[in-house]
Amino acid sequence: MLNINILFIICNLIVILLINNILKGFIIVREMNNCALEFNYEDILFDPLLGKAVSNLKNTFGVIMLNKHAVDITLNWMCNVKDFINFEDEILFFTLDKESKHELESRYKNLNIYTWETDCLSETFSFGDSKYMSFFLLRTTIIKVLLRLKRTFWMLQADTIWKESIFKIFNENYINRSDYNVFLDQSGYDGSDRNRKEVMNGANFLIVFNNKTRQFIDDLYWYQSNFYVTDPDAIKIMCTNSMYKCNYIDHKYISGWEWVYGNQTNPPALLQMDGETEGGKILTMTRYKMWFLNNDKSCNKNYVNNLQRMLRIGGVPKLFSTSKMKQSVLLYIGQVLSSIPIFGRWYKIYGGLPSLTLQFF
Repeated sequence: MLNINILFIICNLIVILLINNILKGFIIVREMNNCALEFNYEDILFDPLLGKAVSNLKNTFGVIMLNKHAVDITLNWMCNVKDFINFEDEILFFTLDKESKHELESRYKNLNIYTWETDCLSETFSFGDSKYMSFFLLRTTIIKVLLRLKRTFWMLQADTIWKESIFKIFNENYINRSDYNVFLDQSGYDGSDRNRKEVMNGANFLIVFNNKTRQFIDDLYWYQSNFYVTDPDAIKIMCTNSMYKCNYIDHKYISGWEWVYGNQTNPPALLQMDGETEGGKILTMTRYKMWFLNNDKSCNKNYVNNLQRMLRIGGVPKLFSTSKMKQSVLLYIGQVLSSIPIFGRWYKIYGGLPSLTLQFF
């Protein structure tokens, strides 16, 4: 009798969690679509200021999105890459407020900055909340616009450490890019379990212009605007469609933060440092020795050189935190579920949908 009661409680708990997630997802999607009214696709597309900014860029360029709360992390990234990136013709800075635009312009000259003021994205946001989901819906809107302008480009995140230029690497190692729609960054690193590989991380990825890619992104926008789903989780589903061609970027070029907690051999060209929520991004990057700005926000080249040396010798600090431990546990659970015969393939594709994931953590 006791066992039956325990089972009954567990089943009811699962049902309650599912209902909670579904209702939460419904509310967030509604708030997200209200926010999206502030960044209409046609309004951005036909703004002559955007066309002017894009016309100054090379055939393949990168896009960095930011608001005033991400200025410092963007300046840190610029300090990291300025020796092998020409900001004037390789980067489009898409700013969501005038404050971030003015701050960038005060530090660097002749940048290609396009500003679309978006009040609903003026504050900081947390993973999974309506502002977070709205930000990535805006990212997809920007992708739609740039594809309409017939451009091939990278979507980039500033919380990524660069050892060398990804633009140069791709020109040398990925010749037949036009055969694909997207080149996706993978979660994990080369030492990760195979079930962690060929799963999109969603920080740094290449969009290749062609008509099929435009349809791909239109489908992505539909998923994002109708369901409580992140763009990497939606893209996993879409890449199972044979009409689209998705390629995963080798881990030796782009890896996730897990590389730091491996044996630190063969450092990737790009190291994406998300997954840490304790103490703020700046404090976290400082503890990893990946913060390159002085107190006045000027660039400290010695800090950059020191980090490059640590990457080469495998000396990046391995930090302990409860949030890192939490994410490691969640990733391990996902890895185990993905390894289950038959069910694992389904889970690897669909298991990341937030509305279907029990919130035990």
